Amino acid sequence: MWYIDDMKHPYRKVFLGVFVLSLLAVSCTQQAEQYSVVDESASIRYAVKKAANEVSWTEPLEPGALDEEPAGKSRVVPFYPAAGFSLTDGMESIYPSLENFGSLDTSSMSSVILAGVNDFLRQLSQKNLSFGSSYFDRPYEGVVILYEASQLSEITGWIVGKPFIDEGESPTYEIPVLLSTSEGNCTSRIYLNPEKAFMDEVKIQQVMFGAVKSE
Repeated sequence: MWYIDDMKHPYRKVFLGVFVLSLLAVSCTQQAEQYSVVDESASIRYAVKKAANEVSWTEPLEPGALDEEPAGKSRVVPFYPAAGFSLTDGMESIYPSLENFGSLDTSSMSSVILAGVNDFLRQLSQKNLSFGSSYFDRPYEGVVILYEASQLSEITGWIVGKPFIDEGESPTYEIPVLLSTSEGNCTSRIYLNPEKAFMDEVKIQQVMFGAVKSE
């Protein structure tokens, strides 16, 4: 065994330098292993690929169907935002109807006529009408209508149906009304003066009351 005890000997300095560098190299290697960064993206790709290989995929019934272009249709369909606001244009409204009575579509009546008819029925149910009411086309017609209405039991409600309007040579303006009374329902007809009705005036010429049918 040999050693160099002279600190000034040139080989001693070389030996110490090599020894220090070796210690530094070992320390750096240990730190690199301790703080090494795992490639997470590679791990994720591996996990996804592994999971995909383990899935039992269902075979499509029509392979390539989603890639086919529908007959007579363009693959690229432009969309215009304004089109969404015009979807209801030209579409007819749907109104309910009652069995043995008919449609409840009152859209062919003006709002003035509909409001006047409802007000007349309200006053009739409250027995606030007199034969001189402005709703009657002539006073004597009011006498007949009020007498026939007095034969009914208490009116508790009503439904106005689709009117029958004819503006031909013999104009007519007939409004069906389903009256609810304390004894049952009564299908009625209100006939307006057509010429006045076309000018948004409610002038009643006749009211026909049907038979009361208990529920």
